[in-house]
Amino acid sequence: MLKLIISTLAFLSLSIEGYSQIDNNPSSLVIEKETITSQLASGQSLLYNGFYFYGYTPNYFESGQPFFLEDSWISGDVTYENNKYYQVPLKYDLLKDELIVQYFNKESAINLIKSKVQDFSLNGHKFIYLDKLGSTITISAGFYEELYSNKLVLLSKRNKVITEGVSTAGVKRNIEIINKYYIYKDGMFQRFNSISSLVNILKERKKELSSYIKINKKKFKKEPEEAMIAIVNYYDQLQ
Repeated sequence: MLKLIISTLAFLSLSIEGYSQIDNNPSSLVIEKETITSQLASGQSLLYNGFYFYGYTPNYFESGQPFFLEDSWISGDVTYENNKYYQVPLKYDLLKDELIVQYFNKESAINLIKSKVQDFSLNGHKFIYLDKLGSTITISAGFYEELYSNKLVLLSKRNKVITEGVSTAGVKRNIEIINKYYIYKDGMFQRFNSISSLVNILKERKKELSSYIKINKKKFKKEPEEAMIAIVNYYDQLQ
């Protein structure tokens, strides 16, 4: 897996593969996992370092919910302050771009300090944290889903926003989903919003990519995000 360290853009993203704290020795890893599990269960874990999460008022939204995938807790993995934690209850708040962990007593939750989260995974979706360290950056600091990582890197910024409307019953608040896509190519991130704009970025292979898309047109039409991943992967194979 590619280490996403983009020094030319003054970005910081730590290694996605494992960290020096984790020994490659299987028995050491088992002991470490058991120790981490014990610390989590007793409330003594370093993971419980953040801010109290107050949540949202019940029935505040007429439709939709603010979290990634679902409103309930999801067992996921997270790397926090370079320490890896496995199968802990997490929620990713897309309204605020914050990662929430359930406290060991299951009665409260903690809003993790964003800059201390290196990466996390929920139901097979891997997210990394990118930090904005300069003024010439073309991408904002925050969590990004890593859709593809090889010669090229394909990221998605998952967002939800509140839309409001007024009726005789009062203010109605709904959740709208907005996803943004970025590709790292030629030493910089470039944003695109469609398959055609992606192909324009990959213009060196536009002819081959256009043929590839034509062959898979029916499938790609149903699954545009999967199509983006397939196109970038195909481009990498052509290089």
